[in-house]
Amino acid sequence: PNRIYDADCIRHTMQYWSKGVSMIANKREIGNKYVTFLKDCGGWNNIRQGFEFHAMVAWVTNRTLVIPPD
Repeated sequence: PNRIYDADCIRHTMQYWSKGVSMIANKREIGNKYVTFLKDCGGWNNIRQGFEFHAMVAWVTNRTLVIPPD
């Protein structure tokens, strides 16, 4: 219960991307592979979050991010 108010615990939880960034050091060559991002009919923030997730996955897995032209 006290961890809820612990600043270090909160900061660690909010920095969700740090685990993905640490995986970059162990990245292996995959080849010519792709990750596609298709926006949905959600609001702007949902689309932004989806894009951030797909961009991180493409970066961590060393793939090319494909974005539709519209």
